[in-house]
Amino acid sequence: MLNIMIQSLNERKERYLKEVERINQHWEKKINHESFKGEKIETELKLLKQDLKELQRQRIEAVLAKMEPLIISDPPSQKTNYKMQAKHLHYEIYPLKQRIRLVDMKLEHEIVKSKTMFQETKQLRDQVYNLHARIGRLTKGVPISETMLTTIQEHQRKWKELCDLIKENKEEIKRKKSSIRNRRPLTSSN
Repeated sequence: MLNIMIQSLNERKERYLKEVERINQHWEKKINHESFKGEKIETELKLLKQDLKELQRQRIEAVLAKMEPLIISDPPSQKTNYKMQAKHLHYEIYPLKQRIRLVDMKLEHEIVKSKTMFQETKQLRDQVYNLHARIGRLTKGVPISETMLTTIQEHQRKWKELCDLIKENKEEIKRKKSSIRNRRPLTSSN
């Protein structure tokens, strides 16, 4: 009996170890697969970062080239005066261009906003018109105040009828109770 129990325990232990080994292999495959994907993504990310860094460097160089001060190595002449005036005008024009770009963006935003507000206003006006027309059809030309008054009067009339009905039922119940109380018990007079 003990041997059978030990043997079954050993079998269970072997099955458990096999299952653990199978699970470990499964997770090792998953880890290897994910690490391969991760390395691939990391290399792509490094390439993208390098490209972004290069583009940023080129952009900064372009901005700095535009704003680079004019270095004059020639003796004063009419040509250098023109160059200096052109560079000075360029320095004045650049911030104005930036302001114009900003104003254009704000203007586009305002245009979109006003269009949406106009559309919403139009929808609301259409809804009000449709509701007003429906009210006109429902009341058949009678002003709303009179229609509401007749509706209120009708509800008041129904409420009064209901209260009267309840009073009648109470009175009838009282009469029945009193008739039951007034009844004389049947006695055998044989």
